[in-house]
Amino acid sequence: MSDENKLPTIFDDDDDDYSDRLLQGGRAKWVDKVWTMDGTPPREEDRFLVTDTGFALQRWLDGIPEVIQKEPGKSLPDPDDLNNETPKKEWPIGKFSGKPEGPWKVVAFAHLLRLRDAARFTHINSTWGTRICVRSIRDRMRDMSRLLGVVFPIVQLTSVPMPSKKFPGRFRPEFEVIEFRDFSGGRQSVPQIESPKSGGAAEQIGKPVKPVTTGEELDDSIPF
Repeated sequence: MSDENKLPTIFDDDDDDYSDRLLQGGRAKWVDKVWTMDGTPPREEDRFLVTDTGFALQRWLDGIPEVIQKEPGKSLPDPDDLNNETPKKEWPIGKFSGKPEGPWKVVAFAHLLRLRDAARFTHINSTWGTRICVRSIRDRMRDMSRLLGVVFPIVQLTSVPMPSKKFPGRFRPEFEVIEFRDFSGGRQSVPQIESPKSGGAAEQIGKPVKPVTTGEELDDSIPF
């Protein structure tokens, strides 16, 4: 199924079949507006640092996952092209459709770091809702880093309505940005934090990011 042009998957499954190359720590799952972290709902006050996001192709071959990850500056191969190389009689039966489905699927993932104890989780799925969620936070991370340097968002796990006229009333997972934090420190790397010894974890990591000025948004300024 093409990430851009084909019909979306409209359900959110509870599938655990993902490669260890994509998973870090526990599973952050979203099903019917309910988030769970390894089966346990997060605390109301829990906040998470989004440390990485991405898209990949995955298929299972003889019980072993095969992964094609997106390379910087390059597009993923079209999964339809890869699926057409596999005889349809070898396609697996879809978990929900009950019909043969192409073995290659686009999956979207986000790596999360829980601030109160530095526990790592991965939200990953092939559903359209997760793809929108990951693409949205990925774009915001990219754009804010262009304006302010190496910054990462602190988010709350929520749900928002799906933009669908055909299936109104459906929801998808969302990373609600609470604030961005500056982790530049003279090096371009993913932030690493120690488990906080007390409350107020959001105040202990990174540096507060100043609001973006109009001149920075436009990458210009108005002389007077």
